[in-house]
Amino acid sequence: MHVISVDGTSFKRYFDLAKILKIRVAAIRDNDGAYQKTCVDNYADYIDPTIKIFADPDDQRSIFEICMCEDNKVACEDLFAAGRKKLTVQQYMLDNKAEAAFQLLDKKADVLVAPVYIQEAVAWIKQ
Repeated sequence: MHVISVDGTSFKRYFDLAKILKIRVAAIRDNDGAYQKTCVDNYADYIDPTIKIFADPDDQRSIFEICMCEDNKVACEDLFAAGRKKLTVQQYMLDNKAEAAFQLLDKKADVLVAPVYIQEAVAWIKQ
């Protein structure tokens, strides 16, 4: 398995290659607050047994960081709630993505849970 970070606008180029090469591609992406439009309708021309899009179907869980915060509330609250007066824990994490990610990995890696759509993508690609 290879993990490649691709700008969302480039997914379709990889899908074209996957079809030709007959390789499985699991695309993990944010739903950007419009799951149906962004993750289903946008890729309607790429329905293929070798290609599958994975994203959280809940429009309120629009980006990875929100999913991680909601799925790991206890760890996030434990790390980022102390002394927080103006920003919620989630807003702090969104405003400080890199720092929050490093802190979570450094101090809470053993308890973090990946969002379900990422777990599903890994399981599908391993089949």
